[in-house]
Amino acid sequence: MAGRNTALSVGKIIYSFLISQKFLFRRRFKALGFQFFPGVIIPAPSGQARRLSADLKICEPAEQAEKETMNQAEAAEHKANFDRDGYVIIRQFVTKDQVEEICRRAEAVTSKFPQTEGMFTNVFKGLERSDDFFKELLHNGAHVPILETLLGKKPEPTTASFFTKSKHAEEIHPHSDAMKGGVIWIAIDETNRENGCLHFIKGSHLREEEFAHLSPSEASDLSEHPDLVEAAMKPGDIVMFRPTTVHWSGPNHEATTRRGFNCFYVGDPSEWYKNLTPEQLAALKKKKSEAAAKATA
Repeated sequence: MAGRNTALSVGKIIYSFLISQKFLFRRRFKALGFQFFPGVIIPAPSGQARRLSADLKICEPAEQAEKETMNQAEAAEHKANFDRDGYVIIRQFVTKDQVEEICRRAEAVTSKFPQTEGMFTNVFKGLERSDDFFKELLHNGAHVPILETLLGKKPEPTTASFFTKSKHAEEIHPHSDAMKGGVIWIAIDETNRENGCLHFIKGSHLREEEFAHLSPSEASDLSEHPDLVEAAMKPGDIVMFRPTTVHWSGPNHEATTRRGFNCFYVGDPSEWYKNLTPEQLAALKKKKSEAAAKATA
């Protein structure tokens, strides 16, 4: 009997401790501006991405039910847009402080490496190998569950990258990538037509054969295409898109540098070729041979 009472007492102590930690966790995150509801992750009006959790509730039942419905409706809308257009932009997804930390850490990493030669020297990949901050962001960032909802499967992390575009940076021409998965791109600076914002051909991921000839190193004028979209963004905005959606960024005509951070979720690069159709593989080989011929010309 005494042993049973002791066990019950220990159980109560453990239960009380867990409950106290739960509410402490909730208070800490509430103080940071996060709110918790069952459902999906959505951008907060304040600019913070709020992670929604089924077991932490700080709303009244009626208010919570309303927010859950709204959140799921917003997620459904993003999913529908993503499936139709091949991309979706979520405004003010990342806070100003987070944007500044991403930029500071990325510039600290890139400053340790010498400037590379060749094409696309304004793109630095592999941030996650130099700073665990980017490894955590790549694998567990607030964008990951959203991308999973959009793709309909768990994203396979590949690498985290930092993009800079000055007046002297290379222009990345219209192209699509023959790989499955998703890409996220976060604006560090304001992006627009003048400083080389991202462009997309809406719905092109559904017409891969039509755009298979495009190459990022070869100029193609799609400025009059009826499905052209200029993805002008503010710092903290995020765009998620399929690699097979035709995309590019124009030249920077301004005196300032345009910076962006992105994560690729296309799995192991060595596995890409196994999933290509014969037509896609032939187009990819043609692109590589043409690029090699230009490099040696």
